Amino acid sequence: MAFPLPSHLPPRPVAVPNDISSEILTKLDHVTSKTLSASLAASWIHELDETIRNTKNRITTRITDELPLFEQQEASSRSVQTRLQSLSAEVDGLVEKLSHPETGLTPVLKQTLSEHASLRDQTCQASTLYDCLDHLHRFQADLSALNTLICDGQLAQAVKVYRTMDSMLDAQPAPLSRSLIMGDLRSKFRATHTRAEDQLSDAYNRSIIVSATQLLVEPSVQVRQSTATISLHDILGALPTQALDNHLNILRRDITSLYFTRLLEQPFDLAVSNNVLSALPAQTYLPTTALDNVANVIKFLASHLFSSLPSPQVTTFPRSLRKTLGQSVLTHLVIPSLPSSFDKLPPYLDLLRQATAFEQEFILGVLACGEHTDGIITQWVEGVAVHYEKQRRQQLLDAARALICSPYPKTSNFTVEFELASEAPAVIPVQADDSVVADDAWGFEDETSREEATDDDAWGFEPETKSDGHLSHPGDAADDAWGFDDEMQGNTLNPEPRTNGHGGEEDAWGFDDDDDSDQTKVHDNGNQNGNGNGKSDGWGWDAEADAQDDAWDDDPWTESPAPKVTSPPKAAKGLLKKDKKRQNDYVSPNPSIHVEVPQKPPEKKSLTLAPPALPRKETYVVSMQMKELLSMVTSALDESSQLTVSSVFGARATPGRILSSAAPSILDLYRAMYPVASNKGLKTSLDLPIRFANNCLWLAGEVEKLLGERMQEISGAFKVLGETWFDDVVEHHRTAVDTTITEGALGFTSTGDQDRYDECEAALSKVLQDVRFLASQWQPLVAKSRYYTAIGAIVDAALVRMVEDITELPDIPEIESHRLSELCNILYALESLFIEDGDSFIAAHVPSWFKSKYLSELLEASMADIRFLFDEGMLVDFEIDELVRLVQALFADTSLRADTIARIQVGHSVSTVS
Repeated sequence: MAFPLPSHLPPRPVAVPNDISSEILTKLDHVTSKTLSASLAASWIHELDETIRNTKNRITTRITDELPLFEQQEASSRSVQTRLQSLSAEVDGLVEKLSHPETGLTPVLKQTLSEHASLRDQTCQASTLYDCLDHLHRFQADLSALNTLICDGQLAQAVKVYRTMDSMLDAQPAPLSRSLIMGDLRSKFRATHTRAEDQLSDAYNRSIIVSATQLLVEPSVQVRQSTATISLHDILGALPTQALDNHLNILRRDITSLYFTRLLEQPFDLAVSNNVLSALPAQTYLPTTALDNVANVIKFLASHLFSSLPSPQVTTFPRSLRKTLGQSVLTHLVIPSLPSSFDKLPPYLDLLRQATAFEQEFILGVLACGEHTDGIITQWVEGVAVHYEKQRRQQLLDAARALICSPYPKTSNFTVEFELASEAPAVIPVQADDSVVADDAWGFEDETSREEATDDDAWGFEPETKSDGHLSHPGDAADDAWGFDDEMQGNTLNPEPRTNGHGGEEDAWGFDDDDDSDQTKVHDNGNQNGNGNGKSDGWGWDAEADAQDDAWDDDPWTESPAPKVTSPPKAAKGLLKKDKKRQNDYVSPNPSIHVEVPQKPPEKKSLTLAPPALPRKETYVVSMQMKELLSMVTSALDESSQLTVSSVFGARATPGRILSSAAPSILDLYRAMYPVASNKGLKTSLDLPIRFANNCLWLAGEVEKLLGERMQEISGAFKVLGETWFDDVVEHHRTAVDTTITEGALGFTSTGDQDRYDECEAALSKVLQDVRFLASQWQPLVAKSRYYTAIGAIVDAALVRMVEDITELPDIPEIESHRLSELCNILYALESLFIEDGDSFIAAHVPSWFKSKYLSELLEASMADIRFLFDEGMLVDFEIDELVRLVQALFADTSLRADTIARIQVGHSVSTVS
């Protein structure tokens, strides 16, 4: 199938007739020396001859066939040739006429134009030479006249000639500007001009003299090296514009600094004699005298200087002084004289009236030169009430800022005494409950006694009052986790009766010792607090004799004894200890303890009228700087009230609003700045955060007494800040003791190894030392109830960490159980911090105290002892899974352990929990 040709391709060209010459050349190109022969060449020659002959025949035939046309074309060709020859002859004639060297038009025209150009150049040179000579002649004449005038001292006329010559220099001919003679004349002119300006400047400097002691304005002076005199008006008018502006700028600067500013700031006496104004130092400074002095200076300038100024400067120079003077009066007189107290306002307002009159007469009158504008002094005076309040507000804030940024002197304090709020009812039912066993298993008689130990919170954490007249406790809604009100129907752990010594809530701190009801008292088999004499120094410093003992020689809380709440007995101390890991024989569940049930006849319930509770007072320490800060607040409020009721600023002014805002701003500034300014101290010091919390709480109470919704908001903010800051500090130390035990004891693992035991002992000893030292720092600063709450929370954090780590141990060999029990006893020395008058109330502030105490007993108790304690409800503080893990870690896997675990997993009985 043929491929179709595209339509856009060009068509095939028509075949060109064969060219014999090309063909023969092609053939000649393809032959070689071997194939070329004479016959072949003869054939090619024959072909060429034949082709030529044929061509001639065709031409002859064509001419013969078209003979008329051929003859016509021949005639035309001959005619064209004839006309061409004629035209060529005429062209040759024209060329001769134009280009002939002598008579030709072109050479003659060129010669004429050349002669004309030469004549023109000569004329131009002559004209330029004339202009240059004329300019030189006139310039030389003016220069001679200028020299003569300067020598004669006619400086004003010399300046006129100089200005004419200066214009001549600008209009000089161009060829002359590059000539040597003109350069020489120009140099002489500049030198003469400089000499004239120097003489004018010298005359100006001798006419106007400004110094610290006098202001001299001469109306005329004698020109140096001549007998002529020149007036001040001529001097100022003859000076060049730029030079005059420079002189006037310097004059304005000197007048402003030496006579306006200095006279407004310092005491001076002015004296005017002819053309001299003298300033002599005075003894006393009065603002009104300062204004009078400045007014005299303006009068002197107006009469001696302003009239001599040339046309533009006669108005611009006084107006420039007007702007400077108005600002100087404000900056150096009016604003610095602004009083800092309300009683100094009337004299100051008189000064403002005089300053306003001064501005109207001199600044807007003499110096304005007819220009109408508003006076800046008048505008400022209209808002003087606002300016006064802003300045007082700034002064108070600056003083507060300086006070806040200054360090707290630890010796500059004052003690705040306050009464604890009491919500006890007037009629308190006092009755003997025959269901209460005298030998309470925990050493507490009733819920009221426990609540009284925790009720001494001076910061608003008092328990609520029930409708029946009894104080409610946060734990009343649920079962009593401590079992303070357990009614032991069966055997008790301690056979000996004990007496707590507190009968009701009102005697929690020992204020009503005379009304003690008959109670029972528990006596431990050993010393109650671990001391041989049964007494404690109140803070436990006799445990370790160190440098911290001096901090507790003076107890600031001796005015109110501590609540007499005895610590729980070490009930399991005398229990039998079994071979825990190797115990395979069944042991009787009956404990090896002699149990007695004390018999007490039931008493008749009676309702008596208890005497009213004495008000409990506590103290805490506040920095003396807080009184200074509060004094600033009250000063701002008092002065704001004075401004509001007074009419010292006029009827249209409504002062007091800005100054009243300074009071809350001072308090806000303290809350915002002090934590930042004392950031390092608050992080490193033990007592500074507590002092800051005390300061905030004291300010909250004092600010609450002030009127105003804003003050109430600030009071609430200070209270929240003080409480949260105190709580954060306590939480910080709780975390610190937790971290110390966690990182030092490492979970109390492998205490059988002596090195590991030493590490655990060191960690607990460090916690003991840190807590004791912290207590010595806080005890003089914080209210008693709050102090015990805070230290109790920190001690509780240490005990909780210790109990949790020990109960998490998967296996406790016998040697480790003894050592863990010994480690537990280290922190029990902290009980001395909660003892007053020989009685301990640590349980009221350390929730995990009984739990940790029983943990040390459980670590050395037998299986029967643990089961007995559990059945009697003495382990209610422990979770079921904690007891299960502890039993599994202490004892080998026997049927007895399985029975005990099964009994524990059943849970505490309802009677023991309730």
